[in-house]
Amino acid sequence: AGAHFPDFLLATLGTGIGGGLVIGGKLWRGPGGMAGEFGHIQVGHHRVCGCGAKGCLEAIASARAMERLGEEGFGKLIPLPELASLARSATPDARAQTVFRVAGEAFGEALATVALLLDLRVYLVGGGGAPVLDLLAPHALAVLDRRAFGRHSSDFTLLAARLGNDAGVLGAAML
Repeated sequence: AGAHFPDFLLATLGTGIGGGLVIGGKLWRGPGGMAGEFGHIQVGHHRVCGCGAKGCLEAIASARAMERLGEEGFGKLIPLPELASLARSATPDARAQTVFRVAGEAFGEALATVALLLDLRVYLVGGGGAPVLDLLAPHALAVLDRRAFGRHSSDFTLLAARLGNDAGVLGAAML
């Protein structure tokens, strides 16, 4: 999905949140090889992340974190595809919609941070959370409208990665 874009961020929403930056058509690793730790951007909540810090994007918008949000609303664990079905149904479940609003707004906060710092306009989403991008994107774009000064949500492209869960293996093979 990123082949036609020289600059983009890939965020993988799975058990955690991984990330990779492509700048000028090349993977940007940074001097220490740690560039792209997108999941650990602080987004203003008080949940504890697996890294031990509070407020990381990963703790509220990873696929697993969205399932936990759903568990809080429904009183039982509901797999992410089922939560998405509930949110997309002809009579959407408000609890399921809340999961995607909360996660989408946090995702938008992190995207706004990247946009303000690097002026990136293209964001790809992979991992188990990619199939729910349609539920996250409206909320993320609304935050970008408010927070990415001098830009409008129409300036940004959010796309689901085409390689799905195979993307990491294929990308590692290319290194």
